[in-house]
Amino acid sequence: MALSKKSKYSFKLILLVIVGTLFFMWTRFQAESSARKVRNIVLISIDTCRMDHLSCYGFPKPTTPNIDAVAGESILFENAVSPIPLTLPAHTSMLTGTNPVYHDVHHNLGYQVSPENLTLPEILREQGYTTAAFIGSFVLDSKFGLDQGFDTYNDEFEDVHQAVTINERKASETSRLAGDWLEKNRADKFFLFLHFYDPHDDYDPPEPAASKFPDDLYSGEIAYTDDCIGQVIKTLKRLGLYESSLIIITSDHGEMLGEHNESTHGFFIYQSALRVPLIFKLPGNRKRKSVPGLTSIIDIVPTILQMLELEIPSHIQGKDLSGYFGKNAIDDKDRHVYCETQEPAAYGANGLLGVISPRYKYIQTTRPELYDLINDPCELNDLSLTEPKRARMMQATLSRIMEESVNQTPTDTRMPLDDEAVRRLGALGYVGSTEAEDFVFDQSRPDPKDVIAFVTQSSKGFNFLHSEKYNEAIAEYDKAIALKPEFPKTYYNRGYCYMALKNYDQAIVDFSLAIERDPNYSDAYDNRGTCYRHKGDDLRSISDYIRVVELNPDKSDVRKYIGLALIRIGKSQEAIVHLREGLKLKQDWPVVLNTLAWVLATHKDKNIYDATEALELAQRACKLTNNANHITLHTLAVAYAENDRFNKAVEVCRKAVDIAITAGRKDLTNKFRSHLQLFKAERTVPRIE
Repeated sequence: MALSKKSKYSFKLILLVIVGTLFFMWTRFQAESSARKVRNIVLISIDTCRMDHLSCYGFPKPTTPNIDAVAGESILFENAVSPIPLTLPAHTSMLTGTNPVYHDVHHNLGYQVSPENLTLPEILREQGYTTAAFIGSFVLDSKFGLDQGFDTYNDEFEDVHQAVTINERKASETSRLAGDWLEKNRADKFFLFLHFYDPHDDYDPPEPAASKFPDDLYSGEIAYTDDCIGQVIKTLKRLGLYESSLIIITSDHGEMLGEHNESTHGFFIYQSALRVPLIFKLPGNRKRKSVPGLTSIIDIVPTILQMLELEIPSHIQGKDLSGYFGKNAIDDKDRHVYCETQEPAAYGANGLLGVISPRYKYIQTTRPELYDLINDPCELNDLSLTEPKRARMMQATLSRIMEESVNQTPTDTRMPLDDEAVRRLGALGYVGSTEAEDFVFDQSRPDPKDVIAFVTQSSKGFNFLHSEKYNEAIAEYDKAIALKPEFPKTYYNRGYCYMALKNYDQAIVDFSLAIERDPNYSDAYDNRGTCYRHKGDDLRSISDYIRVVELNPDKSDVRKYIGLALIRIGKSQEAIVHLREGLKLKQDWPVVLNTLAWVLATHKDKNIYDATEALELAQRACKLTNNANHITLHTLAVAYAENDRFNKAVEVCRKAVDIAITAGRKDLTNKFRSHLQLFKAERTVPRIE
């Protein structure tokens, strides 16, 4: 049947409306797609930042006005977690998109990121991105391997505000350096990673944050960090980079703040230590969208790759979150997220493994735990006995996740730490075990919940020790020992306090008690040997130092003390063996170079005497001390004399005398002057036996 003119007109009108609507939708889609096209990526990690202490997440105090402003035009994930409440392994997960079971970094102590792990900056650099990181703490120092893939990895701190140990830099320095870098690299497409460490214990925010939060210094640290992040955002806007950048704000883990009797983090895997902010600011986005679904920081890598239309490597265990950025709902009801900590193993207890679903959480340890996170968000009511079937189901899920997560390619992530690294990490409060984790639960070991009181008490002692308040530390360690008398570390720490107070006899008692409980406690032998050395007991000192070398052949420092003690008791030949071993481990060591040069230059035994080598060693020692040390200069003068170069001996010895006078060393000044007269007469100093 033929259409009337009116029907034809109506049909054309409808067709025109449809075409126009489709064209409008297409152009809008193109505009949104163009607006959301990512040129630059800025990943901001606020260390130790609880999600619920940001005002954009409902905290009643205005802690984060700058982050709030970003969140106001971002996708805000309300239920994001970290797989582990420790800085190095959590950031390894963040930058690899994998769980600790895969990347095999389980603690800040004794681990490094294996080169076999593929990191986000490595992927992006291959795609032509300029990559840079500005690090806020020694925990992420490049020696621990997280620098792979970065063109710039700035971990050298300008602000030496912690005296001997440069453990942390303030957020203002990080922001300033990041701003300078952005100025220089504004024309490049880039990936910028910023790590702010300030909310980490101890809490000491600068003004005005300290005055704004006098009774909540932790929140004050977050507020101070927010201000510094605001400076970075302002720089991005001023340089015209804000609109084209994907900006992600998150954290590596939270902070317990006394909940479940844990003051900081690392020991338990309750939600306060795991829940973190996760905010995605998309290019061109203007509205806030809150997502209640369960997510993890391991989702950051696959989401970035998806937004850049890059292939997501098959081994990545995180989930692409970009589906949440549109209007379609994502089915995440069956998602389960892995979490762990092996910190309790450092105290002789079982570690903790966990799995989190949108509603429930299961924790595997000596006495397993099950919580309903919706009805019991503070995890106070353990359901493992009243809902055993659910507990078993989640235990099976945990086992499956771990089995699927294990890296089938062997990686070497174990890292022996030198004394300096141990000291600096210790200054940050990290005292974890450096023994390999096997994830096997031994029912004879204590449950972590049963040792938390001891851990808390020990932490009080450590805080005083770190502040060099040794008498106060001793009082706290006395209480800790009463709670757990079998634990060797507490005796060691108390002994260290006594040693710092020069009470060497009591220190020796405590180090001996530590050794009784752990016969392979290398540090206890080391410090007991030091106490004997201060007491002038060379034989016992040598015995302890020899034991240290047996337990740790790479420990170079004790070789020096062994050598010096052997020289004092007339065993120069044995001393030389240990001094040479020390130099193999540490070639540029002025004290050992000088000591060895002195023995070789002044010994009567022709099997030991070697004037030529003595001169070479003494010259190296003086060069390393910038020819400004009176001891090494005097040894060099003696070595010149032994090589019949008396004019040089006189010249160098005069300088040694001048420096000794300036240093107020009358005893050495007189000794050096007497030797100067010998050199003028073209004679050498008396030889030693």
